[in-house]
Amino acid sequence: MSEWQEFERAFIDNQLMVPPIPDSYRRSLRQVDDMHWSTWSEVNPLDLYMVKPSIEGVVAGQVAPGVSIGVLGHGDNSHAVTFHLVSGCAAIFLQVGIGPVYTDFAQSRIRVAKAFILLSRLIRSIPNTNENLEHVVAFSDFRGIALLLQLVRGIGESSESYPGWSEVDYRSLASSDGHKATLDGGLFEWNEPIRFELASSKFLCDLDPKGFV
Repeated sequence: MSEWQEFERAFIDNQLMVPPIPDSYRRSLRQVDDMHWSTWSEVNPLDLYMVKPSIEGVVAGQVAPGVSIGVLGHGDNSHAVTFHLVSGCAAIFLQVGIGPVYTDFAQSRIRVAKAFILLSRLIRSIPNTNENLEHVVAFSDFRGIALLLQLVRGIGESSESYPGWSEVDYRSLASSDGHKATLDGGLFEWNEPIRFELASSKFLCDLDPKGFV
């Protein structure tokens, strides 16, 4: 059995949907711990689990392209499916809690499956025109995070938390007429970075706790 097949089997055996790992990273994906895989040779599970330190590392340019996915946590109660991807101009962070005390496992499996389906669509929309990081998308129902950042190139105000980056109002983007026309109608005049920005806003809105069943 190949490493990738073992990876798939581990999630299936734990009654979880297999995560959408981009083809370009599948060969280099390695198991680093029980239910944790990564393409990075050095990973800090606690930073991944806490999410924010990993976002800060990516924004600071300290993380090479790659992916990490695992069921991370501590003790018996506090665990979450945690996915981090850095690819081309985008970094995506997704975390869904599955702790046996704070969440119902059966419902958690449904949330994880829905999140992975939405994640797969978002990954396919990552532009291949630029290798410089320009977009950071982060969602965690476990920590109440729903964040869309864009690199500020000398225009506008930077975020206090992430200097050089601005936080985008993804809800406003998702409610715009242009959003629906671009994603559903596929208008060709929108360039790929704008498409990804709009796809990211839809991704975050679809995962909003109010509609996250």
